[in-house]
Amino acid sequence: MQEKWLEKRKTKRSWFLAQQVQTRMELTERAEVRKPTVNEPRMLEGWVLCEIGMDWSKTGDIMGAAWITKNSRGKVLEHSRRAFSGSKTVGEAKLQVMLWAIESMRSLKKKKVRFVSIFGDLVEAIGKPYRWPAL
Repeated sequence: MQEKWLEKRKTKRSWFLAQQVQTRMELTERAEVRKPTVNEPRMLEGWVLCEIGMDWSKTGDIMGAAWITKNSRGKVLEHSRRAFSGSKTVGEAKLQVMLWAIESMRSLKKKKVRFVSIFGDLVEAIGKPYRWPAL
C-alpha cells in the first residue's frame, strides 16, 4: 500500500515539475524577439537555436526538462517538455537532458543546431575531457 502511495506521490511531483518547465517555456514563447547583443553571435539563416532548461530535485531524484527551438529571426518553431527520474546527481541530470535534446533534434532532422543552456560545466567537460571531473 505504501509503495503505491510513494509511486503516486513521485508521479505527482514529476507532473508538477513538468508544469513549471512548461510555464517557463510559454513565457519564453511570449517574450518579445530581441536583437542580439554585441557579444552574442548572430544566428545564420538556416540554423536553429535550441534553448534547454531543467529543474532538478535533489531530494526526490526527479526533474522536469524542456527545450525550445527558434529560427534565425527568433520565431519559436517547436518545443517539448519531459519529466525524468533516477538522476542521482545534478551532473547526471544535465547530461541526461542534453542527450535528450540532441536526440530530439536528430529525430526532427535538424542538421544545423546551436544549443544554448546553463550547463557550462557540462559543455566544458565535453570540450576539455581531460579536465573532467575536476570542473
